[in-house]
Amino acid sequence: MTYRALFRGRITEVRVPTGGYIKAGDVVAKITTTDRKGRPDPGSTAIKAPCSGTVHIFVDQGGMFDEDQPLFRVEP
Repeated sequence: MTYRALFRGRITEVRVPTGGYIKAGDVVAKITTTDRKGRPDPGSTAIKAPCSGTVHIFVDQGGMFDEDQPLFRVEP
């Protein structure tokens, strides 16, 4: 199952490395979103795994992403 970004932003923290195992409900990463001019919105958002499985991260910590870009995949 691949998870795509709903908004533009930056990955501020990755909690599980690629190839790591995660349990459903655990935080995969934290992100901050940006407005159309690239300014960060205040605060961060935690992305939780909806199922348990092996994680493959597509955007490294500190990396920027665009709307609809794949962020990570969880393979049960």
